[in-house]
Amino acid sequence: VKAGMPAFTVAYFPENDFDSHKQGPSEALATLENVDRQLGEFLESCGGIEEALSALAIVITGDHSQSDLNADRETTLIDLGQLLSEFSQSTPGENWGGDDQIMICPNLRAAQVYIRRDSNTRIVDVVEWLLRSERVDQVIWQDHESDHGSPVFHVATAGNVRLQFQPVSDTDAPTDSYGQHWKFAGDMTAIDAYINDRNQIVYGDYPNCAERIANSFEPHVSGDIWVTARPGYEFYHAGADVHPGGGSHGSLHRDDSTSPLIAAGLPDGMTLPDNPRTVDVTPLCLQVLGLDTSEFKTARSKDTLPT
Repeated sequence: VKAGMPAFTVAYFPENDFDSHKQGPSEALATLENVDRQLGEFLESCGGIEEALSALAIVITGDHSQSDLNADRETTLIDLGQLLSEFSQSTPGENWGGDDQIMICPNLRAAQVYIRRDSNTRIVDVVEWLLRSERVDQVIWQDHESDHGSPVFHVATAGNVRLQFQPVSDTDAPTDSYGQHWKFAGDMTAIDAYINDRNQIVYGDYPNCAERIANSFEPHVSGDIWVTARPGYEFYHAGADVHPGGGSHGSLHRDDSTSPLIAAGLPDGMTLPDNPRTVDVTPLCLQVLGLDTSEFKTARSKDTLPT
């Protein structure tokens, strides 16, 4: 502050994530209080909050939240190697070898399963084995070909609950909070959602689920299958970091993925989105800086969905 503030500053505070993993999100409150004190000292060095906000806009957000895990290691961890023992698996951390059929990549409360192209292993067979665990929440995959030219996404949960959906340009199709239209077939309880009497999609435990799933299948990067864990559980595979009795995240559940967006000192007439997403933070900052956002929006419009 003494040297003069630059036009744009990013300050990253990762300790809350680390401590929430170790102790659980509630026990990490002291870490947030410490960050709050640091922000208070910064504002005081600017001459107080009113003077600071007359010259600065401050945006605070997080990239995810944390949910509590059960304490017992044996019951909390879902061993994907064991669950998918029917299939020949690659060695964790290594490339395909020998007769490998699948590659398992766990990431806390979500995991990806890659299927070797020349193994003749079917996605539906892997899905069925994953759903044998009552601790698995959602199993998700996509079909690339459809009548509408866009991929069809599948969500399966225990009890043979199945849903198919895809983005469509038909304005008569159900719409989400961002004006995107979707076609659904099957049981929407798979994503805890329903269509209200205004033809709008209403989400429960999995906010903005359709868009988030559709953006998860990056070509040539994503696994063939995504699998998420029920609240309280986490995936395990050799070499993975695990956190029994602590906190975790990674699934589509609101407890893992809903984070705040706090803004102060915004230019006059500028407001926050009613239903903000992570992808809305960059255009928000560009707008605060008085920069042109049209190129950003154009880049996003090239895709079927925002990325």
